[in-house]
Amino acid sequence: MSFFSPDNAFFRLMTKVCQGAVLSLLWLLCSLPLFTAGAATAALSSVMLRLVRDEEGYLFQSFFKAFLTHFKQATAVWLLFVAALILIGGDIFFFVRMGSWAGILIAGLFFAVLIVLLLALQLVFYYLVWYPSTLRQTLAGSFRMALGYLPYSGALLILLVCMGYGFYVSVPLMIIFAFFGMGIFGYIGAYLWRRVFDKLEQKKGGFYE
Repeated sequence: MSFFSPDNAFFRLMTKVCQGAVLSLLWLLCSLPLFTAGAATAALSSVMLRLVRDEEGYLFQSFFKAFLTHFKQATAVWLLFVAALILIGGDIFFFVRMGSWAGILIAGLFFAVLIVLLLALQLVFYYLVWYPSTLRQTLAGSFRMALGYLPYSGALLILLVCMGYGFYVSVPLMIIFAFFGMGIFGYIGAYLWRRVFDKLEQKKGGFYE
């Protein structure tokens, strides 16, 4: 096969990289008002889930179609998670500041709840676009799947933490992750969860029902 052939592995890889960069920038632009970050993440998740199977065609059209289609529910999910994370984070800070053993123990319990929330958060938008359902079913299904497939959700949470640490300690990584981080994370997450979704669709009823 010729090196310059469009079917060459290198060109396929570079195509994926360019598509990921475009989607990451679209996500960033559509998330600038933080209120719309949920809809932007749902749109990114929708396109990425198909991109990993080479099923996607027009990035811009597909992204904005998913953005509008899932805007209401994705925004509600996003605001609920933000409110819960702020509340639990405030509780952890409060009980740690108490300085007592009881306070530390309670803070540890809240920290465990925080981890579960973060595990579900990195999955919920993939779930939302793949299994359209009510808000309650989406939230319940996301938590069940995040805990039921802990190696996947845990690995993605570790990746997210590592990216956040790199963003904090390195200026070059800060620039890379600021513009392309969601494309990287979104593609890896879509690759893992699409494997789960495809497997579940082969089973009668599916995991989420």
